[in-house]
Amino acid sequence: MIDTENDELIDDLEEEEKEPETEAMLALRHAIAGAVTELIKVEAIEVAEGAEPQLVEELLLSAVTAATSRQLLKKLRGALFRSDHVADVFASDIAIEQRFREALGG
Repeated sequence: MIDTENDELIDDLEEEEKEPETEAMLALRHAIAGAVTELIKVEAIEVAEGAEPQLVEELLLSAVTAATSRQLLKKLRGALFRSDHVADVFASDIAIEQRFREALGG
């Protein structure tokens, strides 16, 4: 017999443990998502089908470890190039960083 009550309790506890995102984190997620969407639109990158949300999360996790704005751009670019969710990159490093810079308001 499967104990679904315990599974539901565990799911509830995991939800409670997640901290709500700050406004800054939401803004960063939005900027990264916008940059990824734009990079796809201008055919600078090709993302595996249905993997755009996972790519955004991967880039966000990389971005939060940056100490400076320059480091942020390098981390985003590096994570994009290393991502298993990106099938191909057709733009230069500079073009990728520029798109992220624009999305981040810089």
